[in-house]
Amino acid sequence: SIAACEAAQQVLDTDLDRAVKLMVDPARAAEIAKARELLGSYRAAFADLVTNHKARTALETEVLNPQSTLIADGLQSMLAQAKTQGDMNTAFNISTGLKAFFEGTSLVNGFLLTADPAKAAGARKALAVTAAQIQRMDKDQLEMEKLDATLKDEAKTKLIGELRAAAAAYLAGIDRVVASIQSRDQILAERINRVAPEFTAALGRVKSAVHGFQTELETRTRAEQRRNELVVSSIALAGIGLGAIFAWLIS
Repeated sequence: SIAACEAAQQVLDTDLDRAVKLMVDPARAAEIAKARELLGSYRAAFADLVTNHKARTALETEVLNPQSTLIADGLQSMLAQAKTQGDMNTAFNISTGLKAFFEGTSLVNGFLLTADPAKAAGARKALAVTAAQIQRMDKDQLEMEKLDATLKDEAKTKLIGELRAAAAAYLAGIDRVVASIQSRDQILAERINRVAPEFTAALGRVKSAVHGFQTELETRTRAEQRRNELVVSSIALAGIGLGAIFAWLIS
């Protein structure tokens, strides 16, 4: 998850900060600095990826989903009305637009899962058919009203206007989703996938540097401990000798 990845980055950043404080050798310090630089690049790319994901999710929930519901419900309502009125020609046109719409939304869902450009292109083509049928309904309604003013239907005209706006918004939303996925793929290919192996290699070198430092530290610690033991022993022997001298002097 995003939270888990961010938490892991924070832990790693803390570990590198600790390593910086321990390392004084220039070569090892340089390896740590490089690792921190790559971690910064990865963190920036990951943040952009998260922002991209959130924006695309917002497009789906705030644009595509509500407009899809409006179009489907509106066309089905008009189809039922046309059938009730016995207007089979209008019913056929609406059915054509509705069928194309469901085909288009299915292709959109497929594109969101696979990022297949062919699915996006197919969705645009299908939804263009839906938009054309809505435009045709609008034109037919206007012509009917010109021929017979009693056929004026403000509710129907309003609904057709809403459908036209929803279809345009949905098509624009598809274009924005396509652009978002293209941007995501670019972040992955040009930044994250490039930095990740470099960062992994740098971490390996840092791990080796830290291990080497710990080994040297343990070696120095053991050597210092042996020296301390020798000093203590010398002091003890000197104390014994000095005590013997004092005892001889006293006697």
